[in-house]
Amino acid sequence: MKKLFFIFVIILSVLTMTQSLTLGQTNTNSPSLVWQKILGNPNSIGSTLSLVITKDNHYITVSQNSAIDSCQIISFLDNQGNLLWQKNLEKDTTGMHPKNCVELNDRSGFIVIFLDLIIKFDYQGNIIKTVIVPTLPPAILSVFKDSNYYYVTEESNQLIEVKIFVYDGNLNLVRSFLAPGRISNIASRNNYLYIAGWNTFGGIQTNASSDLSKYDTQGNLIWTKHLPDIILSNCAVGNDDAVYLSGVRMVQNKPYQVWELTKFNATGDSLWTKIWYGDYPVGSVPLGLWTYSLVSLPTGGCVILGAATQLGQDTTSPFFDPNLVEAMAIAYDSYGDISWKMRLSPTIRSGFSFGTLDKQGYLIISGGIAHNGFSNSTLWKYFLPGITAVKQESSDIPSEYSLSQNYPNPFNPSTTISFSVPQSGQVSLTIYDLLGRRVATLVNEELNAGNYKVKFDASQLSSGVYVYRLTAKKFVSSKKMILMK
Repeated sequence: MKKLFFIFVIILSVLTMTQSLTLGQTNTNSPSLVWQKILGNPNSIGSTLSLVITKDNHYITVSQNSAIDSCQIISFLDNQGNLLWQKNLEKDTTGMHPKNCVELNDRSGFIVIFLDLIIKFDYQGNIIKTVIVPTLPPAILSVFKDSNYYYVTEESNQLIEVKIFVYDGNLNLVRSFLAPGRISNIASRNNYLYIAGWNTFGGIQTNASSDLSKYDTQGNLIWTKHLPDIILSNCAVGNDDAVYLSGVRMVQNKPYQVWELTKFNATGDSLWTKIWYGDYPVGSVPLGLWTYSLVSLPTGGCVILGAATQLGQDTTSPFFDPNLVEAMAIAYDSYGDISWKMRLSPTIRSGFSFGTLDKQGYLIISGGIAHNGFSNSTLWKYFLPGITAVKQESSDIPSEYSLSQNYPNPFNPSTTISFSVPQSGQVSLTIYDLLGRRVATLVNEELNAGNYKVKFDASQLSSGVYVYRLTAKKFVSSKKMILMK
């Protein structure tokens, strides 16, 4: 009798599935704080410039600190937030480098941009190599990377176009090319570069605009999209090759009014655009909204990080305080629906600057928050329900591809999937419902040969039968699993 009842529940749940569900389509699954860490001197004004996750899931941040003659501070932390070491660089007179640190592709250390230098460090903070970037001072440099090259971008008084310097794994300059505008960031996928930048011209209602451009790694332009009246733009590429562009839309010469997010496909077609007005009271004017970075999610969609003038204030009131700012984060699913919103209590000069997912799927955010009357460089670690991370169980090389049955099965709400790959290469592990709709992408990345485990959190899915499929080179294998709530 129990067996018949269970079968009835499964059939009913399958028949009542009406849409593909992804992470956090309700606010009930907002991130939960694991820990918060203040970096540098807490009695000085500081800001975080860069955030990098290493091969061993350690965290590297580069911060600017006014208490030490505006020097840059490199901090190396474990994933529990414990500070392992710090290193100070001398005073940087060129200004703040917005994104100035990446891990080396051979995972032997990391590089930091300082003045007109590329400095190579090992994981203990020792300087291994220094390279001069052939740019004309004064220029503010940033660095990005793909799986083969490092891209150093310059920002100077010339905003019509900027030069991008391309370095190989040994930090040899191999080429350079020009790109339009003030570059905010570079995202890479499948040997293509997606470059977001903004200018102080080219708008319709205002004198500002943004561009999203796709290049190959040789610097050849594939396509570009012009977005009038958008500033502070950033881009990110998802596992499905979708490209997201966030920014601040300026209207009627009143800056920082609304957050805007547009999704493009790989050929540059716009799929949808979403606007967030800041949840301000009806009739008030949202004076302060800033977007600083964009994080793509493995389950689809993305997270916008930034800041907003304290929400709920009546901007027409004499008690309105524009200096009270809330750090803000908003997650969107792949359909453009808001999954969750997160804000911190308003303080002076607060904001989320940069974010990324660590090796275990936690959302790591750097930025600033008020403490003892100062805005301090701060690092946050958040747990995201439904986000999974692949874990290599053994470096032993298996003899063949394999996909194991999930355990436990049936499960509620999480289960573990094991698989083996005998060769390095692109691997994808995807979840489908019985109607063939993709509901989650657990893995879609280059993996080394080995044995792996992935924990799947299905808290956002309805009870029913689901299919998980492993694809690696010419190997394809699928199995069924049962979610019973």
